[in-house]
Amino acid sequence: MDDFLHRFKVAATLYNSVDDAGVTSFAASALYRIVHEALTNVTRHAQASEAVVKVSSDADTCRIRIEDNGRGTVIDDAGKPDSFGLLGMGERVRQLNDTLTIDSVPGKGFRITARIPLNAIRPDAKPPV
Repeated sequence: MDDFLHRFKVAATLYNSVDDAGVTSFAASALYRIVHEALTNVTRHAQASEAVVKVSSDADTCRIRIEDNGRGTVIDDAGKPDSFGLLGMGERVRQLNDTLTIDSVPGKGFRITARIPLNAIRPDAKPPV
């Protein structure tokens, strides 16, 4: 986030309530890449002035949500075959055993949510019941 704040003219805020102790290096890299790509998309496409990254967890799930106040898009356009950033984010989330949700409306910003089982990022976490 510090790098993003210094390089781009988008106000960005990070809310992180997850302790990263015990997160595997594979998962840490994948989660970093998801957030990095989402923020890259904000700077390239959103025409946003603000972005928020929220990282939270409950008993069995880690959630990452990246949202902006930009121009948004029609969801069908976001999933075009040449949307390599979104495809890469989706693949990283699938490697961690879950899915990526995209929510956007033209003129109402863009939201990406990844929900990942804790046991996919922390080997010591109990599997979901």
